[in-house]
Amino acid sequence: MLLPSQMKRPIKPFIQIVAVELAVVGLLVLAVWLIDQDRISSIVVGSLVFIIPSAYFTLYALLFAVNREPRWFLGAFIRGQTGKLMLAAVGFALAFKFVEPLHAPTVFIAYGVLMLVHVVVTTKVSNALSAKL
Repeated sequence: MLLPSQMKRPIKPFIQIVAVELAVVGLLVLAVWLIDQDRISSIVVGSLVFIIPSAYFTLYALLFAVNREPRWFLGAFIRGQTGKLMLAAVGFALAFKFVEPLHAPTVFIAYGVLMLVHVVVTTKVSNALSAKL
């Protein structure tokens, strides 16, 4: 069981990752708002379909990374990744079912941009955490 003092450490990197992703979404929305306001909902939907499952996985994995026991970490990683994939699938299904008007290429472009941003930010945060150890 994790002690409350151990649970506080992973929250800061989690907040940094999500904050950068939300800032990128804000920049995307501003850029598209000036060009084509009809696609803003598609950008927001594509972004949320990435951010929510990714945040679930990141928080889940970081909370169990504190334990440092490989068996627990591997199990948490697998459960977190499974949940992330299920949340993303449900998010895409709900988006294409209920959001009107929806421009599919814009949804996938926003999802892809955030995927790239997530990889870069997570790598930087991970390297910073590794340097502290």
